[in-house]
Parts: sequence; structure tokens; C-alpha cells
Amino acid sequence: MGRETFLLSDKIKLIEASFIKEGWATVYESYQPNIDDQNLVYCCLVDSERVEKYRQDTNWVIQYGSEGKPTIWGNGKYQTYGEKGIEPFLFSKHFNFSGGHESYLDISEEFVLYFNLYEKGRDKQNRKFYFIDEVGDLDEVIIVEPKKIKVKLRYLIEYISIRNMYFSICFDFMRLDSKSLAELNVEPLDKDCQTENSFYNCYIRSIIGKSQSWVRGKVILNPDRSKKSYHFDYENQTYEKFITGYDKDGNEILEECKKDDKNHFVLTYFKKEVLDKYYNDPIKYKVDSWRVSSNFFSLKIDNNVEKFVPVFLTELGMLPYKEQLHWKQYNISPQGGISSTYYKTMIEGSWVEHPETPDLFFKYKYK
Repeated sequence: MGRETFLLSDKIKLIEASFIKEGWATVYESYQPNIDDQNLVYCCLVDSERVEKYRQDTNWVIQYGSEGKPTIWGNGKYQTYGEKGIEPFLFSKHFNFSGGHESYLDISEEFVLYFNLYEKGRDKQNRKFYFIDEVGDLDEVIIVEPKKIKVKLRYLIEYISIRNMYFSICFDFMRLDSKSLAELNVEPLDKDCQTENSFYNCYIRSIIGKSQSWVRGKVILNPDRSKKSYHFDYENQTYEKFITGYDKDGNEILEECKKDDKNHFVLTYFKKEVLDKYYNDPIKYKVDSWRVSSNFFSLKIDNNVEKFVPVFLTELGMLPYKEQLHWKQYNISPQGGISSTYYKTMIEGSWVEHPETPDLFFKYKYK
């Protein structure tokens, strides 16, 4: 074992990075490649009233394997092992039964319920949790493996921000080397290291026939105080801007598609290619002369014009924002008017039985 390896330099880099890599936070890791190399990463939530004191030492407070589990004392009193202000995020579970045994970690059900996460996997030790967005796409949020659990950072930060809590990533790394400290050119050490987001102890000593290097402590992830909107916050929904006309200097006017008292009948126009995405996936989307729809949205359109697609501006405000961005890239300058079929149906309220364009008329008549 080299000097830098013995000094746990690779682990110090993880601590300095707050166990975050490429948008993911490692909240659990447990492996022991050999008796001379032991690694444990664990986690918990810390209440804002307790966090300042919690930052000041290496004590995790939470204990792996005893996180918040209920017990009955001899006096018949029911309580959990949890401490006030310290909340488990992971729960270790162990089962021994006739013919076998099983162990795995479960995620805080409150976190799963907050994002309504969809769980899918081969077994309890190999599974993923997905967030289903507004258009039905799956986004990985939690990856569970036998010796490692990662959480996508932006979901974790949103969760602790709305709850006004802090997230502690606790760690315990130890290595042994058969060389003496003198051979490794290392001095004995017992030093506390504190940064803005971490507190840990570096400990180096000689024990029977070996040298030991040990780092133990915790990293604190802070809530985002500036965060104003959350995934379910419909009142702060984002609305894209679309071309609706020209100003006195001939510049295009862009207006938000949010509905107000003045823009009910404002039109905006799109290239016909905007519909290719939907035509090319007929299982997921349905397109006719009046609308394009899926299981997640429905947009009224005038699909009776051969060269472009007119849409009332406020109808676009009903789309998920991701879908608004799709339409945005095909937005064109005003073309003027809508089809007579669409006008009679949507404005006059006189339902027209069939579309105007040859392709949709053929589709309407074809059985």
C-alpha cells in the first residue's frame, strides 16, 4: 500500500466533494475488500434547530441498523431509538426465516411519497426509483445497489429545502498497513478538520504489528433558501412566449401563453413539421383536425390548413412546459386567419362533421 493510499487521500477527495459526482449524491456505501480496508457511508436528516451543534463534532448520532426502530421497554412504554431532531433517511432491514435470510435497505417512505416515485427493479437490492414528469417521461431519482445507494441531488435538495432540514452524509473509513509509520514516512496524528460543510477526525497510529489510518465524520448538505418553486407548485408554472404580431417598428411581438382577460382569441402559428413528433408515435399520441393529445395533455389546434398550424395562444398554456418548448422551436411569424372549419366549430360552436384537408378527410372517411 502506498503512502497516499494509506492516508486515505482518495476518501478525502470524496469528502471535499460532499460525496457528489455528476449530479448524484452517494448516501450509502458499505464494502470491505479486505480486513485492512473498511468503508461505510451512511446518512440522516437533521432538524434546523439542532444542526449548529451537530456540525461541531464527529458524532453521527444516528446508528446504522438501529435507525428509528420502535421498541417496548419493561415498563410497557413504546418508543423509538431515534433522537429528537435526527430523522432516518435509510432503514436497514434483516430477516431470518426458515430456509433462508435476507437483508436490504429501504428509503424513507416520506421522500418516496413526496415525489410519488415509481419503483422498479429485479429485487430489493437491485432497484431504481423514478419520478414521472408532466409528459410521462421517467427520470431516475434513486439507484439502489447491494453496496451502494445514490440519490439525484436536485431532488434531495428540493426535499430538504421544503422541509427546512439539513442532510448529513456520515462516513467512516479505515485502512491498515503492515509497514511501520516510519517506513510510510508518516507521523502519528489525531486531528479534527472542520470546513463550512464538514467535520471529521483524521487519526493515525501504530497498533500491534501494523499502522492504522482512520477518517470519521460527516458532511452537511444545506437546504436551498433561495428556492421559490417546487415540482408540484402549479401557481408558479412557467409559460413560454410565442409570436403573436408585430410592433410599430416591425419587430415580432412575443407574448406569454398564460391566460388572461385580453388574450383569449390571440393566435400564433407553427410550421406543419411541429406535428411530425406526434404522427411518428401513434401509440403515444393522437392527432386529428381539432387537436393533438396523449394520456398527459390535450391541445386544441387548427389542423385544417395545408401549410401551417394556427393555435390560440392560451391553449398552449395548457401544455406541460417541456411540450411548450417543442412547439416554440416551430413558431413562425403571423400567417393570418384560421380555417372555416375550425372557426365554425371553435368560435361559432357549430360542429363541422369532417375536416378540410385531403389527408385528414381521407382518414375520417376511411374504415
